[in-house]
Amino acid sequence: MRFVVVNPGERSWTRHRYVLWFSNGGVWVSIYLLVWANSLDDALDEAVDYISDHAAGLLDTEYVHSEYELLLSHGLSSEQAWAEATQDMICAGNNGDWISSQCCGVEMEDPTRDVLKKWIAAKDLRPGVQP
Repeated sequence: MRFVVVNPGERSWTRHRYVLWFSNGGVWVSIYLLVWANSLDDALDEAVDYISDHAAGLLDTEYVHSEYELLLSHGLSSEQAWAEATQDMICAGNNGDWISSQCCGVEMEDPTRDVLKKWIAAKDLRPGVQP
């Protein structure tokens, strides 16, 4: 498992820090991201942008669009096909990427430094900074 500090330069002007987890649909978490943001929505956008650049295999954007096209070919209206293709999906990031709501979540909100250090040690994670 990886643990990445995504945007440390933003900690001085944001109100919250979140540890978000993402998986590839399996039972194991693939990556934990520490993100500073003023809201959970902003944190998710920042995290999905990171994933888009560094772990795009965790995104479901191509699946959503291909599922939409398939549903259209089966006779569903554009509105019905889009609603079905995006069911249980989250749209986030500056590029409007999609990720399954079952493949991401909030591990911690506003953890103290001590809590974060203990959590990292317990998970045997090796923290790093975004390249």
